Amino acid sequence: TTPPPDPPTPAATPSTVHCGQVIRASTLVANDLTGCLGEGLVIGAPNIVLDLDGHTVESGLLLEPGEEDGLVAGIRNGGHKNVVIRNGTVRGFGLGVLLTSGTTHNVIEEMTLEANVLAGIQLLDADDGRNGNLIRDNVLAGNGEAGVSILSDSENSVFIDNILASNGGVGFHLVDSSGHRIENNVVDGISTNPLIDSDAGAMLEGSSDNVLLGNRMSDAGDAGIQILAGSHRNLVEGNVVLRNGDAGVSIQDSHGTQVIDNLAQLS
Repeated sequence: TTPPPDPPTPAATPSTVHCGQVIRASTLVANDLTGCLGEGLVIGAPNIVLDLDGHTVESGLLLEPGEEDGLVAGIRNGGHKNVVIRNGTVRGFGLGVLLTSGTTHNVIEEMTLEANVLAGIQLLDADDGRNGNLIRDNVLAGNGEAGVSILSDSENSVFIDNILASNGGVGFHLVDSSGHRIENNVVDGISTNPLIDSDAGAMLEGSSDNVLLGNRMSDAGDAGIQILAGSHRNLVEGNVVLRNGDAGVSIQDSHGTQVIDNLAQLS
């Protein structure tokens, strides 16, 4: 469908926010949030911009891998459409930014998502059956299980020009999700944390009709791109996959995938 008009820009005067605050109007943030014991910020309305203006939202809990139950997000959008989240850092939560069921036409851009236990960004059924979201120009580093996790029938989002470095498990992890475009991203699996191990640049499980185009994926333990059982009709084109442990591109129990013009070295 035709995308909605851009949401109104925030007022020029920054606003002070607090941990757990529900954001219902376009906001330019004036302060860092540190020591949050629950969620950092919650999107509470459609058609708004949350501009962190370079500030940080940081959890006050000491979270470790293996403590996944009940973990919350630094910024959560629970279904509001046409929201822009930009220009800041989210650190130390269960999830950096979480988009849940019905969330569409959101833009996440120019964010740094680091040291979150589960993922820097998670999409959980984040679509309306036709429309997804746009994730661009972000840095995701040192997150525990994935840089980006795309789960539970999320559909039709675009991930472009992101940098994923030293994330545990997988750079892009798609589970039962389809129609996504993952383009021109850099995924570096070299870990700076001895407790974190990288498995793949991108892993698709039961995820069909996705496009992986022009990405650079290196130094994963298993394969640069893993397409696992039930992941059909995917397109893998023009990617560079370097120094991955088992294979450049691995496909198991899936049909119809096209692998075109990729460069795989030292795998």
